[in-house]
Amino acid sequence: MSLFLPIGVLQQQTIGGGGGGGAAPVLESWAASRLVGSRATTLVCTQASGIQEDDLLVLVGVNDDTANFTPTFQTPSGWTSKVGYGSGAPDVMLHIFWKVATGSEGTVSLVTGNNTVEALGAYYFRFSGANLTDPFNVIKGVEITANSSHSIGSIATTVDKCLPLWVFGFDGAYGIPLSESGSGWTELHEQWTNVSGGGSHLAMNFGVNSVVSPAGATPSLTIGSSSWDGSTTVMFAIAPA
Repeated sequence: MSLFLPIGVLQQQTIGGGGGGGAAPVLESWAASRLVGSRATTLVCTQASGIQEDDLLVLVGVNDDTANFTPTFQTPSGWTSKVGYGSGAPDVMLHIFWKVATGSEGTVSLVTGNNTVEALGAYYFRFSGANLTDPFNVIKGVEITANSSHSIGSIATTVDKCLPLWVFGFDGAYGIPLSESGSGWTELHEQWTNVSGGGSHLAMNFGVNSVVSPAGATPSLTIGSSSWDGSTTVMFAIAPA
């Protein structure tokens, strides 16, 4: 078994909400996790702070394997798998899981389903004011084989007051620092794995846009990396309650 040191970053902040005619979803807090030391098959995820009953919890796992496979994650107990994106072409994969909080959440780990040793990272989000039955109003994945300018495009919401986010994964820690361009898009965090064991490392970031009200298309997003390589991105909009 590979030994590893998980590094977690906690952030408490309120993003979204506001406006008349009903509240929009709010990103209340988030946490970042990554491997440091050695590659592994498991990442123990740092939990977002302040979780309360009936919050929406979203967990996005990112991995980069050693041999251009298409690595997958097992679905953690009590969570629902939404969708996974990525392949051996960009050599990075993202997978989204979600659940409605009980208020007594325990530790959650992401485990690679094919037991290949990976560079792993994750973001753990906590939202209030979200639709707890169908929380993702729209979601899309974008794979780019190799570039330093990663055109993600936009998404079009179908109901008012959704909260748009992105999570970006890059095949190499040398992609840091990352940058974003596009009206209203703001990066909130970026991180990279620092692991040994062959193959590339992993860089990732996430960010948000202003609440879309009324329904419609977000501005287009482009992510810039400091070097040329593959990427996989998920862009999604959290629906209001």
